[in-house]
Amino acid sequence: MTPRRRLARAAAVAAATVLLAGCADTLAARRAQLQRLVGQKLDVLIATEGVPDSSVQRDGVMYLSYAHQRVVLIPPLPTAGPPWTWGWYASPPPTAVLRGCETTFAVKDRVVVSFQMRGNDCG
Repeated sequence: MTPRRRLARAAAVAAATVLLAGCADTLAARRAQLQRLVGQKLDVLIATEGVPDSSVQRDGVMYLSYAHQRVVLIPPLPTAGPPWTWGWYASPPPTAVLRGCETTFAVKDRVVVSFQMRGNDCG
């Protein structure tokens, strides 16, 4: 492995570490924000989070679900090699990744009792 590739790999690892650390802080902040809604009335939840995307009632508990999705385009890594690999000016296409999060609140007697987050973009 050439020194240039080693440096590029080290830079990529450092950038990924910083990004993941930022995501952990964002997730913790979002959980803290949602935790403040536990114990609040249903009206406060709807005023804060808006109209839910879906809801269902079972055994006296109402479950309100909020979902969001987005597509993230990840650019290709720079190519190094002979021009016949990808051509002189062409590069590989970006990768599309679907990111999303679904937050479900459990409401009993018009009071928020808990919440659950699922997905790869909850922070």
